Parts: sequence; C-alpha cells; structure tokens
Amino acid sequence: MMNLKNILSKYKKHSKKGFTLVELIVVVALLSITAGATVTVFLMVHQVTRDASEITVNQYQTTQTERFIRNEFQTASNIDVAAGADFASGGIFSSAVKEDDEYVMYDATRKTVVFVRADSSKVFRSLMTIENVTDVSITIQPLDLNDKVGKPYKLFYKITTKQYEYSGGIVLGNTCIGNAKDKSMSMALTDTRTVEWKTGSADNGTVIYFHREETRSVSTP
Repeated sequence: MMNLKNILSKYKKHSKKGFTLVELIVVVALLSITAGATVTVFLMVHQVTRDASEITVNQYQTTQTERFIRNEFQTASNIDVAAGADFASGGIFSSAVKEDDEYVMYDATRKTVVFVRADSSKVFRSLMTIENVTDVSITIQPLDLNDKVGKPYKLFYKITTKQYEYSGGIVLGNTCIGNAKDKSMSMALTDTRTVEWKTGSADNGTVIYFHREETRSVSTP
C-alpha cells in the first residue's frame, strides 16, 4: 500500500521557480517602451488629425474670402479711385452715391481691408473685414490697352495677411470705358491704375469705389 503521507506531500510541493530581478527589470523596460510607443503613435495621430482639420478650415476661409472679393467686384458698372472722404456725407462726390454702391478701403491703423456698401439712406455699412493685412496691391486697367473705348476693365488683386494671401484676376464685364457715367465720378479710368496699401504708402487715404450693376427693364417694340 502506498504511503498516504508521501502522496500528500507530493501534491503539497510548490514550485520554487520564479522571475529573477534581471528578468523583472527587462519586462518592466519592455512594458515602458511599448507604452511609450503607444502614446507617441496616439499623439502623432491626434496631431495629424488636428492639422488636417485646421488646413480644411483655412482652405474654406480662403476660398470663401476670394469668392466674396470676386463676386463684389464683378458687379461693378462704374469703378474709380479717389479719397474716401470725397464720397462721405458732404464730400464732393457724395451726390453721386447710390444705394448698394460699394468701396474698398485700407485702415492703416488697424491693418484691415474693409468692404462697405451704401444702404437705402446712403449710409455705408461694413460688409466684410480682412484682418492682419500687411500689403495690398490692386491694379485696374482696360481689358484691351490698344482699343480702350467701349471695352471693359480688368482688375488684379493681391492681399497679403500674416496668415494667408488672397489673389486673383477679374474681368469687370459690366463696365464700359468711355461711358459718360464714368465721368460723373472723380475720373474716368482709361489707363492703368495701381493702388498700393501698406505702411507708409501714399495710397492709404484712397478707396476703390464702384457702382453696382443696376437692373434695367427691356423695352419692347
């Protein structure tokens, strides 16, 4: 008969095997490296996602601003360059101001470009402001420099800010060089005129003023 004491002692034996200090250190080191790598990957993914989101927002803002600039200028039927005070109440051209007329100005103090429009009372209200502007260049010239009369103007603009640069070219299809209405404003632009707005520029007091295209009824015979 097998000794019961021996059987019990056999199953009571515990393994004396275990991790050495070196093995524990290696395991802890591996876990630290793995955890660090996981955090790094997470942060990288988070940064990429955030950057992609910011790029999308910036692209949308830039696109919308450039679309606004194009849409506003393209409605011009008469366009001119003069001092902003000339079109304000009591100015020498204030009598020519109509509802929905617009002008673009540069505020050298605030470093902004502002689009404003005349309401039904011929009071100018702000439409849009571009901030943190460092430099602006707007060129207006006849579409055809060799055959000007009766042809429209074209306009090129570049507005540089601390964050973005807005630029483009527009054919002002509603304008007509030589039209008598052009002369009701400060000057008839029959030659190239470039306006430079930036710190210290002599053009900082000027605005680009334009009448918006008016709806006209078509007469029938």
